[in-house]
Amino acid sequence: MSFHEVATTNEAYTCSRTERIMYMGGMDGMGVMGRIVQAIESRIGTVTTHIQVK
Repeated sequence: MSFHEVATTNEAYTCSRTERIMYMGGMDGMGVMGRIVQAIESRIGTVTTHIQVK
């Protein structure tokens, strides 16, 4: 991957950031990272629930 391709990809990401957020349904404005954080939080929440049940 050349530097030009990287720069073009970054431009495309910046331009389509809003559309990507809307597509992902992320209201936190983080897109994919928001999804990862939500997944981690849901796992922590599940563990906490199991601890509370015990």
